[in-house]
Parts: sequence; C-alpha cells; structure tokens
Amino acid sequence: MSTPSFLQTKDWSEFQKSLGREVFEYNKDGIRAHIIKHNVPFHKNYLYIPHGPEIDFNSMTGGFKNPSINFIKYLRELGKDQKSIFIKAEPSIDNVAQILAENKFRKSKREIQPGKTVIINLEKNENELLKNMHHKTRYNIGVAQRCDIRVNENNDTKLFWKLIKGTAKRDKFYTHDKEYYEKLLEFFESGKGMNTKIFMASHENNPVAAAIILMHEGTGYYLHGASDY
Repeated sequence: MSTPSFLQTKDWSEFQKSLGREVFEYNKDGIRAHIIKHNVPFHKNYLYIPHGPEIDFNSMTGGFKNPSINFIKYLRELGKDQKSIFIKAEPSIDNVAQILAENKFRKSKREIQPGKTVIINLEKNENELLKNMHHKTRYNIGVAQRCDIRVNENNDTKLFWKLIKGTAKRDKFYTHDKEYYEKLLEFFESGKGMNTKIFMASHENNPVAAAIILMHEGTGYYLHGASDY
C-alpha cells in the first residue's frame, strides 16, 4: 500500500479526537479507513472518510469483492449503531471510488476536499518552476518582487484569524472557529510526524496574506489561506 494521505493517518485521527470527535478505525483484508464522526444540529451526525478508504489491491489475491462487501457491511452497521444520517467517503483513487459506486454509494454534489489539486516538485530549480507556471502567475510573482513583498514563517494565529475573517466576509464562505486554527498549529508542532506552520506575506511590515501549510512525508499541503483586500 502506498503512503497514506495525511487525512488517513493516526496523527490526523488523534487531532480529530482532540477536537472532541469520535474516530473509528477499520483495517482488514487490505482495506483501511479512519472514519470520523461529525455532529450536526438537532442531535444528528454523519460519518466521514477523508481521502479514503485506502485499498491495497496487491494484497487481495482472492479478489476484492468479498473484502469490499465486508467493509460496506461494517459501515452500514456502524452507521446504524451511531444513528448517522449518511456516510460520506472521498477516496483519492478512482479505482476505490468505482468500488464504492458498485456498492450503492452515490456521487455527492458537495465536496469537502478539493476535487482537483496541483503538485509542484520543489527539487526543480527556480527557472524551471517559473517556466512551467501560467504566465499570469509569473507576472504576479514579478509584481510581488517589485513591491518588496516579504514572506516569513509567523505562527501568529491572531493575525491569521484577522486575515481569514476578512477573507471569509469578502468571499462569502464559512471558516472554522478561531480555536480550530489554534489547535491545528499547537497539535502539530515541530518535531512530530506532521507539523504545521503559518507563512505570512507582508508589505512594509503589514501582513497582507497568509497560508497554513502542513508538512507530511516530504510534502507541504496548503490547508488554509487568507488575504487582505
């Protein structure tokens, strides 16, 4: 099985538990999943499998039909036991999504995780990276350099919260509570298997943009971003 998404690691499950959420783990016959219980209003809940389940097809010498049937049975029993109103899975591999569809999962109109992502190989030199970017991106980087925009690590959650509140109001979306971002930075402090950092862009010492980046297995994930108008 390939390296799991950070959303399917024990560390991420422990973080979810620190937020007061229940997490259930399934690991049987080549299928692995961390399943998070999300409470919603009116004493309801749903079960969520971010970037999962993960299936090790190479280990399934007898085929994946029976293991997948057993997994779906487990989910149904878990959902019934927890009185969940639905189960949502967002696998990161098409083959896994196909298996879920064959077991009566339906495609949702609403995605929690991004449906499309961009991966940049930072082992390339700066000229190569710029060459492969969209011309408008290269132009904006040049503008930032001419305006002397400075980017530094700055884990000031108060500044980040101020920026993201303004961004959410301007772009009309909901944010997590302030405490969520504080816990995210505190829980994954440097030295653990994963760690998070805030990178702040400033103009004349005034913060104008920020991003929370999570580091896991040699990859930095852009989790949350904010900017001043």
